[in-house]
Amino acid sequence: MLTAREIEVLQAITNGLSNSEVAKQLNLSVETVKSHSKAILRKLGARDRTQAVVLGLQAGLVKMPEG
Repeated sequence: MLTAREIEVLQAITNGLSNSEVAKQLNLSVETVKSHSKAILRKLGARDRTQAVVLGLQAGLVKMPEG
């Protein structure tokens, strides 16, 4: 389903990071993060980032951030 990198991006989004923050954390360009985000939405059938996070949590792909 999702690639390992897409799961990393989804986890960062779950942690509340913006595209630029995700890019910095994962050492990617913002455009690459946007590309991964679009693929995540498509693969999960989500209409937006919030729904992608919910679906990712339900599927056990990501975990809620600590604290």
